[in-house]
Amino acid sequence: MGNQCATKNHHTTMHRSRRIKLLCLLIAALTGWFARGASASLTQQPINFERAIRPLLHARCSECHGATKQMAGLRFDSKASAMKVITPSQRDASELIRRVTSNDKAEMMPPKGERLTSREIALLKAWIDAGAQWPDTEAAASKRADQTWWSLQPLANVEPPITKNIPAAQMQSWMKSPIDRFVFAQLAERNLSPSAPADRRTLIRRVTYDLTGLPPAPEEIEAFVNDASPNAYEKLVDRLLNSPHYGEQWGRHWLDVARFGESKGFEQNHVINNLWPYRDYVIRSFNADKPFNRFIVEQLAGDVVGRGDPAVEIGTAFLVCGPYDSVGNQDEVQQKIIRANTLDDLITATSNAFLGLTVNCARCHY
Repeated sequence: MGNQCATKNHHTTMHRSRRIKLLCLLIAALTGWFARGASASLTQQPINFERAIRPLLHARCSECHGATKQMAGLRFDSKASAMKVITPSQRDASELIRRVTSNDKAEMMPPKGERLTSREIALLKAWIDAGAQWPDTEAAASKRADQTWWSLQPLANVEPPITKNIPAAQMQSWMKSPIDRFVFAQLAERNLSPSAPADRRTLIRRVTYDLTGLPPAPEEIEAFVNDASPNAYEKLVDRLLNSPHYGEQWGRHWLDVARFGESKGFEQNHVINNLWPYRDYVIRSFNADKPFNRFIVEQLAGDVVGRGDPAVEIGTAFLVCGPYDSVGNQDEVQQKIIRANTLDDLITATSNAFLGLTVNCARCHY
């Protein structure tokens, strides 16, 4: 009886051991199959440089080899430079692959931080094996902004141009400030003459409309026409700048920049009944002659710099002034699209208002 039990246990152990071995072999085979399948999927599918390779090079290499820093004179935002370490169709001959796979601390790349994942390395290898296709047109974001573009030049003192062949008496009779010399130079270049100075009735109407958006009252016109003091014009401008209508007129221009609206837009165009304090904040800021740098800070971080002060915190309403799709959508994908559109509007408005630059292209081209 004991021998039978021992024999039975021996057979059971053998069967169990055999099953374990078979299971291990199956796991090993499946692991190899999946690895080959993943590698094959990278080589079989065409690799989009802009969507797969450029973002990878930017994320992993640009800190040391980009627009700001070029260690060893190498940059991966330039095709000409990057190809110094890439041999198309020959991964083993590519210095890039040797560096990202090396375990030598003196050669491994990146030298600090996380190493490239096996998938990232496989992606680079597959791209190189496929010919390392790199579009000839460089991405705009991969280079420093062209330093010759006028709006990107640093502020500098500029001497007003000297207009030749124009009698000094004629220039002095028309020019009231150094800025007029720039205007006069362009007029002379086009063989044009300056317009005659406006009479006082015309002048007060122009200035009043410009600064307040409203026509001058008849008594204001008469008072200005009959004011014989040498600083009559300066007094007129000061009075208009001190008018509450000045902030209403010029605040409107900023509200356009901030895409202010008291409804959300889209199909149902729901009313926003609590955004008017931001409108009043803008008007008050203009009327108080608030410094522009402070005006910017309050709209980007009013809840930080003015914590607890509603008159300052309201400035951050700039960030939510734009249209918003409040119709509602139960589709998960559409909800994400709505969220992306909202963030895109915020980024676009901020860059347009405070940087004077459009960054919309980066939504698809990065």
